[in-house]
Amino acid sequence: ILDTGTSFIGIPNGFYDEFMVQLVESVGDLCRMEPGNQFVMCSCDLRDTDQLPLLHIRIGGTDHVVAPAHYVGAWGGSYCPIEIMRTAETFPWILGDPFLRTIVPTFDYARSRVQLSPRSK
Repeated sequence: ILDTGTSFIGIPNGFYDEFMVQLVESVGDLCRMEPGNQFVMCSCDLRDTDQLPLLHIRIGGTDHVVAPAHYVGAWGGSYCPIEIMRTAETFPWILGDPFLRTIVPTFDYARSRVQLSPRSK
């Protein structure tokens, strides 16, 4: 689901833990789960490096790439959230702001379809 009202990418509970472990395993102590917080927090310096992987989201045979600069939040301080959240098992994957920052959606109501184009850099 493309959701302009969701600030994070939402991943169903059954996929979340393994996904996050694989996402941050290469950076060691630069990421951590904050006590009392549902989010993984990482050094804000990781936003602009290649230490975290690119996320590849395939939709309709097209690979859409989300870089760390788009999925590591810029909340200030020394640690920033990975903008990926756990959702209920029955929810679909939710493509919120981190994904939407990388594409331009065109909603074609007459044909009941959505076209996704890469955003210009």
